[in-house]
Amino acid sequence: MAASETARREPHVSAREQRALPTTAYALVQDLCFRTGPRSSRAFAANVEAGRRRARRQFDALEHSLRTHPHAVVTTRFTPSDAPGTEKQDLTVRELAATHVDGAALDGPA
Repeated sequence: MAASETARREPHVSAREQRALPTTAYALVQDLCFRTGPRSSRAFAANVEAGRRRARRQFDALEHSLRTHPHAVVTTRFTPSDAPGTEKQDLTVRELAATHVDGAALDGPA
């Protein structure tokens, strides 16, 4: 599938759209699914709620991009398990959406 996606890529998304999309691996799922415990401080709970609002905005941006130009290119950041530091990778919007769906399957709510 990756070869066919690569062949059908469109130009890179705009800088504004790039900033709006969830381009850090698993960040969207973590922000949506993180739970606070009964002993959580108000500040911690506020940070969790801010993360959920950010995730909702990113989800909406991803949905919009997926509907309007699924083959446009997005630059993502991730940390490989076998190497130190953060790496960048160009994906299509469709591929980006698939990474977050896969992350939800792995790390989603139980």
